[in-house]
Amino acid sequence: LTATRFAPDVVALHAGDKLTLVDDAPVPHTITNGTWSADNRPVPGVEPGALVINNVELNHNTVTIGPFTTPGTYHLYCIIHPGMILTISVL
Repeated sequence: LTATRFAPDVVALHAGDKLTLVDDAPVPHTITNGTWSADNRPVPGVEPGALVINNVELNHNTVTIGPFTTPGTYHLYCIIHPGMILTISVL
């Protein structure tokens, strides 16, 4: 994570993999299931089969989430930074 975005903002995992989020900037982030709309409104929600991520706090630290067990495409977003979205494809 940078100060205002996921880098990269799209990742591919295999079923059973975990994902490590590394906050490289001394900026707080709160990560949860969902996305941002085109006009930067939060759209919380958990896709069917998604791992539930509920307000994971990062502040210049590292957090591992998972395992991701169900194939599909899922979205996480930072509730603090509009437009900050991560797309996870589980194969």
